[in-house]
Amino acid sequence: MLGYQFHLKGQTIPNELNLELVRKKVIVFCECIHGSEQLSNAQTSLVNEILKQHQIGGIFLEYNNVYVKQSHIYKKLHSLDSTLAIHGYNPGNLYATYKYAKNDTSNKRLYPLVAAIFPQLDSNEGFYWYQIHPNNYDSIITQLHSLNHQFPSPAYRKVFNQLLMDVTYLKFRRFLGDGIRDSLMFDFISGKIDTETNEKFIILGHCGHLSKKNPYLPNNVGSYLESKYRNDLLIIGNDSKSIQMFTKNNIQYHEKKPLVSGIIPVEGIFIPSKEIKKGKRETYLIGSNYSFKKHHKLNIPKSYDWIFYLPTITIP
Repeated sequence: MLGYQFHLKGQTIPNELNLELVRKKVIVFCECIHGSEQLSNAQTSLVNEILKQHQIGGIFLEYNNVYVKQSHIYKKLHSLDSTLAIHGYNPGNLYATYKYAKNDTSNKRLYPLVAAIFPQLDSNEGFYWYQIHPNNYDSIITQLHSLNHQFPSPAYRKVFNQLLMDVTYLKFRRFLGDGIRDSLMFDFISGKIDTETNEKFIILGHCGHLSKKNPYLPNNVGSYLESKYRNDLLIIGNDSKSIQMFTKNNIQYHEKKPLVSGIIPVEGIFIPSKEIKKGKRETYLIGSNYSFKKHHKLNIPKSYDWIFYLPTITIP
């Protein structure tokens, strides 16, 4: 059905965006900072409206895949449709994946297999982060591949695949920098997308990873997506006039010049990036460390197709 009206917290989405949501197979809705209830509500509402009209082949969240069910956004999305395929696509936290295998009592054969490959990880995480010889990574990867084929159940494969991502990330990070993380994330996402033809796929995560152009991380997930799915891709960015964070001891508040003029609804508004003045503008690209010290400049019309703009983003 073309031109369906998409509503987000009472707001009617522009018809131009409605048409793009219908036409595009890969829909990205990113966030300029992690942890906002407003943004997770908006992302959930978008998924809910798309579900009314289309079948969703998969949703991707910027989490470790074995822990993704514990995330707040997963629970919201799962409540919409318990059959949704929701994947985490974030590599790097090897010890967390290892600990999951150790504590997962529902798969009693899992931990001995993983522990045999990582005999020292339980007591010395730093050994695997910094001291392991490059040749040993290849041995570990070979063993994980072998187990992946021997134990085809979804529960086992999810752990082995996450461990493969984690170990591959650690192997190449020292030589290629953190950009290898985006390459691995893209490989995981595209591997899932390419198995289906008629379904839509939703990708949620940080703007730093998912924008088409990012001068601070040129080869990011968004640039890879743009290269492969150009005609089937819609990227919705996110920004705000101010960010307010509540910490144990105080409230941090940071405000900048508005990206657009006029009154912005509290629930946010979708703006075509082509309507935003060309050139580099100060934008929020705040990672998990929540630092306001760095000011980022992004060419917004080249980075996103649309912007979801809020007057204030609140982090509890």
